[in-house]
Amino acid sequence: MQNEQVNKSSETDLQRFLLKTIPYMLLAFVFFMYAAPTSKLANIGFYLLVLLPMLLMVPSLIKDKGYGRYICPFIIIITVWLLLMVVGLDAEWGVFGKRLRHAFYVLVFISAIYYALSSRLVSVNQLISYMFWLTVAYSVVSMAVYYGWYGRSLNARLIPVLRLDSPIFVADLLSVYGVSLIYLMLQKNKYLQVFLVFSVILFLQYFYNARSALVALCLGLFVMLMMSHIQYKKTIFLIIFVLLGGYLVLSAYYGNLLHRGGSYRIDIWMSGIEKALDCSLWFGCGLGGEQGISIADGNVFQHAHNIFIVHLINTGIVGLLTLLVPLAYIFAKGWKGEPAIAFGLLTGIVALFFDGKELITNPNSLWFIFWLPLAQVYWQVKVALPYKRAQ
Repeated sequence: MQNEQVNKSSETDLQRFLLKTIPYMLLAFVFFMYAAPTSKLANIGFYLLVLLPMLLMVPSLIKDKGYGRYICPFIIIITVWLLLMVVGLDAEWGVFGKRLRHAFYVLVFISAIYYALSSRLVSVNQLISYMFWLTVAYSVVSMAVYYGWYGRSLNARLIPVLRLDSPIFVADLLSVYGVSLIYLMLQKNKYLQVFLVFSVILFLQYFYNARSALVALCLGLFVMLMMSHIQYKKTIFLIIFVLLGGYLVLSAYYGNLLHRGGSYRIDIWMSGIEKALDCSLWFGCGLGGEQGISIADGNVFQHAHNIFIVHLINTGIVGLLTLLVPLAYIFAKGWKGEPAIAFGLLTGIVALFFDGKELITNPNSLWFIFWLPLAQVYWQVKVALPYKRAQ
């Protein structure tokens, strides 16, 4: 497929070499994001493993019409976001430059996903399995360090120990790629493996104690089972949700699920919408708005804990629609083809509906919860499915 997309006659040996190594570079970067002890080292890994190779491939990217069609909606989403972030900007051009750099990094990451998948050296299903088991391994290491080496009580909430240090977002990753992996196993009638994966997810979720990840897991599994054509659907549906119900009761009475205090989500969301209205409903607050969300009782939160409300605050209705329309199109097309990662994308969106913040950032866990599944679904829509039909 890569031969159909790139004019090989004008490529240098270096560019051809990079095309072959991009899949391995991408996998190495993902691994490094888990293994790096600090965000600074993780960023360096991105610069060396993804950014530098993609910059060296710029001549090939410019001539690749397939890549141009693929990257177009992502450019629209990110460019509109970037332009609307200038709203209200006074003299904070250094901040804008930082956001511009982040936007460029996200586009580079998505471009690397396109070429990794188009190389046929790594598939969407392999990436799903890789992400899930890597997250499981990372969680096991974190448990050994946090409960073993640090000597914390097993009743304490598990805090991941390296770069991905948010228990909420690591739990989200388990739900996102767990739902996708369960779907793939159900398609092959591997029922014992399904319940092994499901048990691993629930076991680790108990220690992460992330309510948004559990809600996303429940809704993701529900939609996946309802839309799937599998044997013994009703039986599997009943068993999974009986286990989920029992797990939630156990976590509520013997865990910390209901003992973390109120989440204030409704208050935060309403205050976030009011903040957007106070700035500019159409174009948002941009970088000129005050940071943080204040609710009626005086508590202040760093962000609105919802990717869509955060996007509304920053970019208004114009920016939000620029995000929602391509997202709805990609998801609608994606689940009609090879829907495994589309179900993972839906699960991630549900999780970020309760705990999401800005999507366009330095390399972090939100890249793997949102941009990686979205880029894979769109690659299937624009590349894999047309290629399959042509055969």
